[in-house]
Amino acid sequence: MPVPIHQHTLPGNNQTQVSSGTLPPQQPPGNPGTPLHVTAQPHNTQGQFFSPTQNSGQVTDRSATDALPQSLGNHNNQLGNDISISGGLLSNQPAPEYWCSVAYFELDTQVGETFKVPSSCPNVTIDGYVDPSGGNRFCLGALSNVHRTEQSERARLHIGKGVQLDLRGEGDVWLRCLSDHSVFVQSYYLDREAGRAPGDAVHKIYPSAYIKVFDLRQCHHQMTTQAATAQAA
Repeated sequence: MPVPIHQHTLPGNNQTQVSSGTLPPQQPPGNPGTPLHVTAQPHNTQGQFFSPTQNSGQVTDRSATDALPQSLGNHNNQLGNDISISGGLLSNQPAPEYWCSVAYFELDTQVGETFKVPSSCPNVTIDGYVDPSGGNRFCLGALSNVHRTEQSERARLHIGKGVQLDLRGEGDVWLRCLSDHSVFVQSYYLDREAGRAPGDAVHKIYPSAYIKVFDLRQCHHQMTTQAATAQAA
């Protein structure tokens, strides 16, 4: 199921945005309206994060919505009680060789090779540094592009420590903001938790926050519901 993850550089406040969702249709890998983005595809999800020059859509500051000064602190506390999957496993199939594939785009052009994360590494860090990529780290700063625009170059400066994606349980995905800038997440899972319509808002994540952005059981339920609806039509 598609889980778009987007990283935005917002003008004037040096913030970044990450978005995620869980339902089709799948977005095209390249988006000419944004300077750069990364497509990260776990074995049962897909996601993108990118850095355009301006924000689009409605931004929901969870600290303002929930009247909590530390915003997503209650999401950070979910780790101990939210990773269990009730009702048994959804699949008895063995895990694939690679649980996540990451591709980096500037505008609509992929830069560098697709980075694959083996199942032996249940997390991957995507950052803006220049160290050689390998194992569970994908460094975007080392990738060159002779056609790189000034807009893309400026956006790359804000990636910094980037984000970390963790595969937990049978297929849930958690995101940790390692960047020094605020991150915004657009997630169907978080939309549901906030009582919002899917894709209706982005949710602010502060540096060092750790939050669940994809729930496999919720995705499975939505897929089953859509399949039943299609068959009944």
